[in-house]
Amino acid sequence: MNKKVVNNVVWIIGCRIIKVLLATFVSIFTARMLGPDDYGIINYASSMTNIISPFVLLGFNSILVHELINRYNNTDEGTILGTAIFSSLVCSLGGIILSTLMVYLIAPSDKVAIAVTAVYSTTLVFQSLELIQYWFQAKYRSNVVALVGVIAYVVISVYKTLLLYWDVSIYWFAFSHAFDYFIISAVLFYLYRKDNNPKLKFSKNTFKHLVDIGKYYMISSFMVTMFTQIDKLMIKSMLGNQANGLYAVAVTCSGMFIFVFSAIIEAMRPYVLEGKNTNEEVFEQRIGLLYSILIYLAIGFSFIVSIVSDVLIKVLYGSEYAVSSDILKVLIWYIPFTCIGGVKDIWILSEGKQKYLLPINTSGAIVNAVLNLLFISKYGLVGVAVATVVSQIFSNVLICAFICDLRRNISILWKSLNPTVLISGVKVLFVKVKEKCKR
Repeated sequence: MNKKVVNNVVWIIGCRIIKVLLATFVSIFTARMLGPDDYGIINYASSMTNIISPFVLLGFNSILVHELINRYNNTDEGTILGTAIFSSLVCSLGGIILSTLMVYLIAPSDKVAIAVTAVYSTTLVFQSLELIQYWFQAKYRSNVVALVGVIAYVVISVYKTLLLYWDVSIYWFAFSHAFDYFIISAVLFYLYRKDNNPKLKFSKNTFKHLVDIGKYYMISSFMVTMFTQIDKLMIKSMLGNQANGLYAVAVTCSGMFIFVFSAIIEAMRPYVLEGKNTNEEVFEQRIGLLYSILIYLAIGFSFIVSIVSDVLIKVLYGSEYAVSSDILKVLIWYIPFTCIGGVKDIWILSEGKQKYLLPINTSGAIVNAVLNLLFISKYGLVGVAVATVVSQIFSNVLICAFICDLRRNISILWKSLNPTVLISGVKVLFVKVKEKCKR
């Protein structure tokens, strides 16, 4: 593992620790001040916006690092990046209209939810602009993205704290998420142009190429989003806004430290993809090491959180959200399988097997929806958590074992469970970090 990868991991994790501490502080006070009802509306708007997001990003967020490294037909980086950003930006305008319209059709009498979604969905515009971050990732400059993200989140945390202090309307909270993306994208664009990097340009041929690859990730990402967000939509429809707020607290706590796992995946993605250009053995070793690190970390984390969930919810959110602790004990176990899914997607991209993403994630979404229908009425919010975990296991492990072309990935996953893979990988990582510290 070279020092660039180590540097990426250290920077991303370090900066995200700061972001998580700030996010935890702000989310606790937001949940306490807004209460389960308004907090549930904010999370409902977030879910609706997230469902539309894959069609705005067109799957480019999953392939840009790969395309910038490999440079299709020697296309310059400015054309690849510019084409992706401009295309996504145009789609974001339609996304705002569509997300708001969906809420109107589902709950025409809930005018607050409609208005909050309209404001919250402006996030889609700045998500499109934030695609520039993948250029920095491809250049092993994730430290820049991480640092800018921390600065933006400090600003947003101050903004949200002031909103709570002034006791303003819920609409100002809805806008805060878009403001976060705006700061990040604006700073990254400035840094990109400051270094005289290639000018951003749109190319029709490049657009066709990116869409041809990205369409698999766009559709599969939509299906993934559906089976991670549909539970919140069903909770609101079947149990109301208050239940949605209680479930949102459990989701927030379960993802409190998931930044570590996503940071490792982001930082090691270029390293793993470059291994593919070396030889198959090196590539599989790197994929296996990534699996091993994530699985063991995620299992340990899930075990600890499930034990302390009662105390965690009570101390952080108060007795008003006590029910959330029972949900958290179950929900936390989706994390190991989400990590497996993140690595699986890297392997699928490298092997050019994107066509399987649609059936995998579609079946996962269907399983999740069916389980939610069966469990919500009988087991309430805990049933939603069970449905989420089972759906993750099904879509990231079980179904892959039944597809011949994906069984190689399952074989690598199975071998990565051997502790020696983790031990040897950690030793290499420790040596590199030690060498870096000495320098």
